[in-house]
Amino acid sequence: MKNSIRIITNKSKARILYFFKNEFGEWIDVPITSELSRNKFTYSRFTKERANEIVKVINQKYNRGHGVDIFFTGEPDEFEYLKLAVKNCSGSGISCINYINKIMVLGKKSSGKTTLIEAIEEYKGVEFKKEECSGYTKYIEKSNKKKIGIWYEIEGLDISKESIEKAKETMNALAKENISTFLYCFIANEKIEDIEKNFIYDLRSKHRDITVLAVITQDIDNKNDEYFEKTLKDIYVMPTLAKDRELRTGDEIKAYGIDNLLSHLPGGK
Repeated sequence: MKNSIRIITNKSKARILYFFKNEFGEWIDVPITSELSRNKFTYSRFTKERANEIVKVINQKYNRGHGVDIFFTGEPDEFEYLKLAVKNCSGSGISCINYINKIMVLGKKSSGKTTLIEAIEEYKGVEFKKEECSGYTKYIEKSNKKKIGIWYEIEGLDISKESIEKAKETMNALAKENISTFLYCFIANEKIEDIEKNFIYDLRSKHRDITVLAVITQDIDNKNDEYFEKTLKDIYVMPTLAKDRELRTGDEIKAYGIDNLLSHLPGGK
């Protein structure tokens, strides 16, 4: 039986993450004793040379004679490096599969999910094809007619037990589609409800291979940023303002934060 390794890169942060599929079909972190956990392989850009070194380690440590399936999420040029490295390791039975970047956007009703996705679409300068599905809306991102990403906007939560359970059911089903990141949206001037906090940490514990980011929407003054950072201690908090906002005084606050948000996603943009 083949082993499976998942690789997720972030070019702008010079980071590489590795996951191993266990006997239950779950993606788990590679152990800290793994050579892939060394700083050399984690705090690094995915260059042609690094790709060759990584494939060599995978072949030596994870290939039981049946080959290894490598599932990759990152930039197109990085995947080309990986393909070349696999080709150079001929006869090993190693294969590489390019995972399309898939992002799930969640949050309470009117928390700015749709506006955030529209701002990302405008920032990237590409058109997202919109499809309405049961429990969520799917946005398909294409470049040069090639599908490069999918964004799933989960139906807004009303923080009832029924709504939470429905959202969990939808997300658990979509997680099987190899989601790379959960973005949970909070409105800047509202407090985090306990049921939301429990919901987020439950998501992270059940889906260890998926990055969870907290996105603060409509954040015109950054007054509550420290509150969100303290309440969500070990989750990265990202303040944003998706659209320019004109204040009653006549002053205008320019949109910000989309570039920083995208830099934290797999591939780094």
